[in-house]
Amino acid sequence: MQVILVTVDSLRYDAFQENMPLTRDTLEWNHDLAFSTGPNTGEAFPAILGGVYPRQIGLPTGTSLALQMGGYTAGVSTNHLLATKYGYNEGFDTFSSPADEGDSLKDWATTHLSQGTFLYKIGAKAWSLFERVSPHGYTPSFRPAADVIADFETIRAEQDDWFIWLHFMEPHHPYEPPTAEDRLYARQLSRSVIAGSSSDPNVYRQVRSYYRQEVEALDRALESLWEQVSDDTRVLFCADHGELLGEDGKWGHPGCFKPELLHVPLGGINIQEPGNLVSLVDVPSLLLGSEHNQGELVREVAFATDGREWAATDGEEIATPEGVFDLWDGSKTENPRLKRAQSSFDAKTSALEEADTDDLEQLGYL
Repeated sequence: MQVILVTVDSLRYDAFQENMPLTRDTLEWNHDLAFSTGPNTGEAFPAILGGVYPRQIGLPTGTSLALQMGGYTAGVSTNHLLATKYGYNEGFDTFSSPADEGDSLKDWATTHLSQGTFLYKIGAKAWSLFERVSPHGYTPSFRPAADVIADFETIRAEQDDWFIWLHFMEPHHPYEPPTAEDRLYARQLSRSVIAGSSSDPNVYRQVRSYYRQEVEALDRALESLWEQVSDDTRVLFCADHGELLGEDGKWGHPGCFKPELLHVPLGGINIQEPGNLVSLVDVPSLLLGSEHNQGELVREVAFATDGREWAATDGEEIATPEGVFDLWDGSKTENPRLKRAQSSFDAKTSALEEADTDDLEQLGYL
């Protein structure tokens, strides 16, 4: 048995549809109504790898999908919140995650300065200037897709039966696509928008373009992965959450119930397509072919948290603590059944704030 779980950080559903034709055409099916359990990595991955709703930071002990998979198991993480200290190595024979970089000036600044404040903006400009004059030149913010695929090739060459999880950070902000004329400038410009230091419409358009270029570059990079997939390999592809690109004046993935954040791409090869509605908490069940923990093979409602409150959606409307709304245009509606589902859900809040501050700052959550 050979199984690949591919997860992509911050990939919007519309960006996948419009800017990843190679991946979209490789997958046997792409689901139209897949929803994340939250708008950030910490709230999505207990679902993706554990089949459980997020109640704490990290993966609860004993829930990992890797414990249920046969053969050799390997995980390749490129996200600071998907690390051994958060339990994501459970069940994997080999597991890699971003190494701690030590206490640098940047680490101190991101830990002690709150995003959006005057001092944060000054600090961001100072760091951008330092990067510009640094003798080390440009280095990517995250481990690139090519390196992750190289790890896959090594594992595949050494093992016959395996389950491999690959996580790609593109297109998480700051956006610095390889097609940009100046990748360092692209990073600095997108960082200024995320930090709230710019409101120039021209800058907004450029940063949106950088995001789309990141998605397109990932699609091209993944081509070498898809070429190595045999006819009987089982593949599940999904994003952990989406991204805001200026909707309601917001950027990145802040805690809210916007469809641009919760509606995610999900597709598969040699895996049975789920019903009309699917949640990321169902991912382990889809891979195993049987229900795992809180996952379901057929569902009518998907639940999501913003870290404080819970929402429920049927793919057309969304019920939140403030009421019921059309999921796509935000207009107020009435759906007593959906509201009851939201109100009766065991709405314990998740605890993203329990993550290490430097990890949250590294990823732009604070």
